[in-house]
Amino acid sequence: RRTRTGRLDPINPVLAKIAAAAGVPVVPVGMAGSYRALPPGAFFPRPVKLVVRVGRAFRFERGTDGEQAARRIRQEIAALLPPDQQPLSLDADSESAA
Repeated sequence: RRTRTGRLDPINPVLAKIAAAAGVPVVPVGMAGSYRALPPGAFFPRPVKLVVRVGRAFRFERGTDGEQAARRIRQEIAALLPPDQQPLSLDADSESAA
C-alpha cells in the first residue's frame, strides 16, 4: 500500500504468514520515486523518474510465524530502496502493520 511518509511501512504479519504457509517463492520489489510522483493529496502524477528493483526470490522455512515472515520481507524490500525511503527502524514491524 502507499505510505503517508514515503518510507517503507511495516508489512502485515497476516499477509506474511499466508505467504510463508503457502510455500511459494516471495519476490521482493522496491520502487523508488513513486512517492514524489504522486504524494498524498495529489490528483495527478508528477513527471518523476521511477526505478523498480527486483530482488532475489526466497522461501520461508515451514513453520515460520507471521511476525518473522513480515520482518524478513521488510528487510528484503528495504535493501532495494534508496536511503530516503528506508524505514526509520526495521524493528518497528510489530508496531503498526500495514
